[in-house]
Amino acid sequence: MKRHWTKRHWITSLYLGLAMLPACQVQSPTGTDVVAQDVSKFCGVQVPTAGGWDGKPLPPTSATEMYLIYQDLAKPGDWLAFRVDYGAGKLPSAVRFPTASFGKFMESFDPATTYSVVRPPVPPPPPGGELGPVILEEGLLAVNSQLQAQQAGDCSLPM
Repeated sequence: MKRHWTKRHWITSLYLGLAMLPACQVQSPTGTDVVAQDVSKFCGVQVPTAGGWDGKPLPPTSATEMYLIYQDLAKPGDWLAFRVDYGAGKLPSAVRFPTASFGKFMESFDPATTYSVVRPPVPPPPPGGELGPVILEEGLLAVNSQLQAQQAGDCSLPM
């Protein structure tokens, strides 16, 4: 029973992530100032060092937290999972795991845990800009997209 739920949850997250890709290709009619303002509310957020995943389940998320999971472009073959606390504006922790462990990693989540698999966030210009605010904003956008999909009845996430 748990394996079926995990597959469905993962497939739904993947579907939402893929459904958001075309929307990311369209530029905002108001320009980049709106994006800069949204990201700037999280300025100064530090990115935690991503330790290796030990195979144990990660702690469940609270009402204002989620795990944001994406492929690490700097280290091909690895994935990163950030615990995003968008309520407090913090990134409490991060883990790194290899692609070969992706299925085990996804199965390790508690059913009450909120997570989203997304495309890698791009730091704002100039190169080497702060990544922390971008990860927090990406997490907030992912949660909002999941809530809107649930409210619209576009997906059936288990409760």
